[in-house]
Amino acid sequence: MSIGAEIIVRSVLDETFAVKSGQYFDNDIGDFGPPHVDAQDKDACVKLYQLLKDMLID
Repeated sequence: MSIGAEIIVRSVLDETFAVKSGQYFDNDIGDFGPPHVDAQDKDACVKLYQLLKDMLID
């Protein structure tokens, strides 16, 4: 099974994911950790959301 599919299956079936709800899983290290610093930049997230919304709606 490919790495991408494996993590999806694990996230559905593995009890570890049930108790870590809302936390970021870093597939590169294979464990839970903080999200990328850019993902925590509220202004950048708002700009990205608006850009994607504009692309999809227009």
